[in-house]
Amino acid sequence: MKKFLICVLSVFFIFGITFSSAQTAEYTAILESETPGYDSMCSAIYDAVTLSLAKKGVAEHGMTVDMLKQHIADRGQQGEIITILEDGVDKTGYTAEYFLAGMAGLENTGVAVTGMYRIDMSKRDEIKQAINNYGGVLISYEYKGTYTKGDNSNSAAKKSVVSRQAVITGWDDDYAASSFEIAPNESGAWQIKDSIFDGGYSYISYYDSSIGSTAIAIDCSLPDYDKAYQFDGGYTHDKDVCFGHTGYMCNMFISNREEALEYASFFVNSNENVDYEVRVYLNPSWGKNPASGYLANNEKKGLLVSGTTTQAGYYTVKFKEPIMLNKDDEFAIVVRLKSNENVYLPLDTDGTVKGTHGNDIISCEANSYKEQSYISMDGISWEEISLVGNMNLRIKAFTRQVNTPGGNGRLIAAIIIVTVIFGGYFLFGKNKKRKV
Repeated sequence: MKKFLICVLSVFFIFGITFSSAQTAEYTAILESETPGYDSMCSAIYDAVTLSLAKKGVAEHGMTVDMLKQHIADRGQQGEIITILEDGVDKTGYTAEYFLAGMAGLENTGVAVTGMYRIDMSKRDEIKQAINNYGGVLISYEYKGTYTKGDNSNSAAKKSVVSRQAVITGWDDDYAASSFEIAPNESGAWQIKDSIFDGGYSYISYYDSSIGSTAIAIDCSLPDYDKAYQFDGGYTHDKDVCFGHTGYMCNMFISNREEALEYASFFVNSNENVDYEVRVYLNPSWGKNPASGYLANNEKKGLLVSGTTTQAGYYTVKFKEPIMLNKDDEFAIVVRLKSNENVYLPLDTDGTVKGTHGNDIISCEANSYKEQSYISMDGISWEEISLVGNMNLRIKAFTRQVNTPGGNGRLIAAIIIVTVIFGGYFLFGKNKKRKV
């Protein structure tokens, strides 16, 4: 028996994780067959959020599709997004990511996006693993020609709809190629959730050429912060800068209340296995060196936040101890990225995404101002990129308000200290004199 287990484990480690030939959506009951909303983009994001939260045992959340659409329209402190989802699909699959980028600070919807990970659609096992981890992955695809035989949603009106966003919720390696009206050469299909289908679900072949090249897995939670600091709101996919194997990027913010800084987030455009370190500097020299202030999470005290990426995408980190901020404190979030390959620092700027037919399917406008975003090759000499006027970095900070009555925490603390000192004097000092 012992030898048998060793053999089984050896096979497991040599060949990796294996998956069942078929798996359908685990949480289909919690998704509505006709997700309410305006278009497939918002419906797909809503479904992906619901599935991700369900994986964590959260059956209900306060976000609605209408709320999501409004938040998308307003996302970013500086940016404006205009969508033109017409005939054509974003073949990179990143369209949803542009929208999701602004969801990290969903104070108004009760949901936080803590991670977004890009997965190559050709890596089928990684897609399956992401479905197991997050409940589903977002994709772009063309509806025309992808429907199955006997699908009652194949009306002429629905066939004219081309660009779609959907969520892959399962798979079937043995799904017959002959089941599709346009049959692929091999069997196997993804189960997808899209409100265009009667009943909400259908299948799309593994080999359907209309599927975008990249899937987006998202990780959501219920936020335990109440404010997000960010500048982004533009286009970032192929707008980046490279200094080689190491790069530094920084956003500088000003606290507008007494609060505790508990999380930071950032984008990584490079592939997996990028080492990162996140530091916070308080009250640095503005316009000169973002890292010149007081290091609030000193590595010598074991407070440095570090890790390694698993995919390109968006990461949220939690500080080991809350970093206390006073009103008007200036704080810099500095992220160091290092890899054996080139590291690309994602710039958030103006841009346009082209569809499969050459048309614009999304355009972004961004505004930036001085003393906001910086990049560096060594963490010593910095270049202020926000001076360009339409460029920032996707680095965010998340805080929680400190409960100080009326915001006068310092005054109250001073009063308490003075009271203790004088109280001690009158209680003990005077008694001493009487004994003499």
